[in-house]
Amino acid sequence: MTRISGLTISLIALVAGPAIAADMPVKAPLRAVTAYSWTGFYAGGNVGGNWQRASFESSLVGCNVVGCASGLPHIGFDPAIAAAGTGSNTRGGFTGGGQVGYNWQTNSLVLGVEADINALSGKPAIAATGAAVSVNFGTFTLANSASADWLATVRGRAGFAADRFLIYATGGVAFTDIKFSQSFSDICCTSRTPLTTFTTSATKTGYAVGGGLEYAFASNWSVRGEYLYAGGFGAVGGSYVATSVNGNGDLHSGSARLSIQQARLGLNYKFN
Repeated sequence: MTRISGLTISLIALVAGPAIAADMPVKAPLRAVTAYSWTGFYAGGNVGGNWQRASFESSLVGCNVVGCASGLPHIGFDPAIAAAGTGSNTRGGFTGGGQVGYNWQTNSLVLGVEADINALSGKPAIAATGAAVSVNFGTFTLANSASADWLATVRGRAGFAADRFLIYATGGVAFTDIKFSQSFSDICCTSRTPLTTFTTSATKTGYAVGGGLEYAFASNWSVRGEYLYAGGFGAVGGSYVATSVNGNGDLHSGSARLSIQQARLGLNYKFN
């Protein structure tokens, strides 16, 4: 009798087991989490601050050809005037612009290329008033200024990605147009104050280096903070004849070397 009961229980379990299992809730299979990919084209804009630093050099070379031939008095080289136009100054301002680029990602390594152009504000300047020491020409005033209104760069990028976070370094070529201006006036023999202003500009090529941190907060959108330094543009300036009160003139020269720093926040859209 016991053997029959055991056999009956076994048969019941064999028949009812699949039905009970079918009624039990089934857990959904785990989905594989796909890591964010930085590969693709992107475009965006940025805003921030910029700091332009100008290093000025100035000299009074001597009399011009007419002045030398006339025999009229002229200043010639004067250390006080040269010193007044030599120095450096930094001015801050606003920057804003746009960028386009492309990234390639392999595992955690992200390589890319980016081009951008930004508007700049700020004008470094120095000015001084003194007395010429080489000849009694009274007092003089000399002022220098230099600035760049825009900066464009084409740079490579190399970074390390941790899913949606990307830290990167960047470097490449930079382009800008630098304006230099020098004004000179002196008072000699009369109360008249002649003023001569020399202005020149040149489009220059240099380098840009920097780095940043970027975060993809959505599938197509990312935000970043970036620092960029641009320099190596060379000097912008030249020579000119400054008119004096007696109709004579002296040959001046002046120049400036400019560097630009930017700290900016950017927003990018990545095209799938």
